[in-house]
Amino acid sequence: MIETSRETLELFVEKAEELKKDYRGVMGVFRNIGEEEWQNYPEIRGFLLTFRLFILRRDGIALYVSEQGLLKRPELLDLPGMSESWHEKVEQAYKWVTNALAIAPPNLVYDGKPITRWEVLETFRYGKFAHIN
Repeated sequence: MIETSRETLELFVEKAEELKKDYRGVMGVFRNIGEEEWQNYPEIRGFLLTFRLFILRRDGIALYVSEQGLLKRPELLDLPGMSESWHEKVEQAYKWVTNALAIAPPNLVYDGKPITRWEVLETFRYGKFAHIN
């Protein structure tokens, strides 16, 4: 378990750098392959495993905590010992991304109903790359 704000931020930065590297690999996969073929690439699995750290409460670095399909306020937003300016900036970033995930683009439709970006994210989170069923 992480004990200090400093350790939490160090882990966050380390995993964010890892995620950034994985993201580049994933984008390369999408640019260079066919429509269904992307599902076979380990870069997708690696990205999802690292990304899960940012939406699961367990490691203390989550930006968006999802429990039973509901979005919860992450502990990262309330780290003790951080400046008021830091808290304001993190809170604003959280709101921006939360609003972006709430959007249901017109091309994202399932069973005749629009789905949000958050629902797409949840599908990947619980999909075949991370769970058996």
